[in-house]
Amino acid sequence: MDVKEHLEALHKKALDRKVAELHRSTKTLFKFFEPIHFKLRDKFKWYYRWHASPLSTFTHWTVLLMFLVILIYSVILLNKTSADNDKIPQNDLLITGLEITGDKVAYGEEKSNVKTEKSRLILDDKKITIGFLRKKADLDGLVSWKDIKWSADVPQGTSIVYRIKTADEDKEETWDKITWSNYYPISGQGVSVSGIPSLKSRFIKIEVVLEGDGKNTPTLDYVRIGYTPFHENKVVAFLRDELISGLAKIFRFLEKRENSK
Repeated sequence: MDVKEHLEALHKKALDRKVAELHRSTKTLFKFFEPIHFKLRDKFKWYYRWHASPLSTFTHWTVLLMFLVILIYSVILLNKTSADNDKIPQNDLLITGLEITGDKVAYGEEKSNVKTEKSRLILDDKKITIGFLRKKADLDGLVSWKDIKWSADVPQGTSIVYRIKTADEDKEETWDKITWSNYYPISGQGVSVSGIPSLKSRFIKIEVVLEGDGKNTPTLDYVRIGYTPFHENKVVAFLRDELISGLAKIFRFLEKRENSK
């Protein structure tokens, strides 16, 4: 084989390799991803080079299978724990009233024209018909909210109502963005899920408003919010965090290679 033939053979190998890379770069796991895939491939060189790599298909299937395993495992766990929504709360958060052993106690934020008399909440000045109490609690971790319980004496012409909001962080700007629930009435002895958040959260605020008729005041013996601490499954958390961490490392590596060229 002379030099010309040798060069032609090398050129053919390089051309075949380029064609194979180009062909691989057009492949997606699912056909409906093709439009966005082609746009990204044309826009980012690192994206093109990654999909032209022989490892890309294997990596994509591995990530997909890991995602499906995590998803199936999470669904199984969710089904096992879904009955938790109907369980009796493990703990109570005391808003006002006599403290019972094991209670988590909310701390006062703001109040007006209300006072505690023999552990019961009443209007401080009956001539001022409105009074309110607002409290907040930190549950030290995510919890599932279950119900709200109360005992109250509400004479005709008076009323007691409450509203609730929750957050994952105790920052003023966060609270400002979260809206209160509607107001819900309290009367006699009762248990309700009205206003109870469906999402797990760590912090909660509750506002209780007492309204008299100028002569009589409603009396609130206690308000308690039932909750169950949420413990994230360690296996799911580990798989999720490792998957996200692994993908982040891959993209950082590819970006670094792109910037170094």
